[in-house]
Amino acid sequence: DMAGKIRKILLINSPFQEQEYIKFSEKWDTIEDEYLGVGIVHKILHDSGCEVIFKNTLHPETLLHIIEDFKPEAILFSVMQSSAQLTLNCVKMLRECGFYGEIMLGGWFAKLSWKTVFEEKWPVDAVCFSAAETTLPFWLSGEENIKGLATKEDWKKHSADEIEIGVSPQYTEP
Repeated sequence: DMAGKIRKILLINSPFQEQEYIKFSEKWDTIEDEYLGVGIVHKILHDSGCEVIFKNTLHPETLLHIIEDFKPEAILFSVMQSSAQLTLNCVKMLRECGFYGEIMLGGWFAKLSWKTVFEEKWPVDAVCFSAAETTLPFWLSGEENIKGLATKEDWKKHSADEIEIGVSPQYTEP
């Protein structure tokens, strides 16, 4: 387990599939792919002293170039339901191309489908299915058996009772 040693991280906000763009573009002139959650993850990683590259793409050649140049020890994906299949294809491609570092999924897809990820044997090491604020600091410090973070080794021990919806540290009650 590499978690306690990880300091170089590629953070990927998995983009919408095309049909989602079409559906939302009827309502809004622009779509902002940045979500609050992935922004919080970026801040936690940065504040923990990690070197982070943050991208909004699953384009294979782009990611392979970043991996070749940056040499991340871990890749974290923020995954929406609409980008799950694209993310799976991307993760499989990264493994086939020789990326052996840690791969973790987070985001709404992870909250809803973390068991399925392991049942269907996605080539990932961990799934953060609870609030990043309460799980990532433990993961970065090398802790094991983290509430809300399932690994390929311990996922059957976890339950949906561990799910928390995160609140940004800057958030205050109205």
